[in-house]
Amino acid sequence: MTAQAIKDRVQTLRDAFAKLAPTIADPKTKEILLQPASNSMDDIETLYLPAARNALTPDGAAMFIRMAEFQIGQAERQLKHVHDLIAQYGADLRAIG
Repeated sequence: MTAQAIKDRVQTLRDAFAKLAPTIADPKTKEILLQPASNSMDDIETLYLPAARNALTPDGAAMFIRMAEFQIGQAERQLKHVHDLIAQYGADLRAIG
């Protein structure tokens, strides 16, 4: 996957995040459920893609791209999980923790 393809997927995830966030009524629940996906997207944009761009070798760049791809998967799974929870329990769901 190219850096541009990763950026495009992150933007798609950010759009999904923006649609999910207002549907959760409780602020603490919103933070607990959505923060992991937000952290993954932030890491991709601020850590992995710049590191890939500045890597000293092609293998180093490829490693950071693979790490970004892994984080995309993590964010996608988290957002799907949140979507499924909202579908099952509604916007008034509460996280205990």
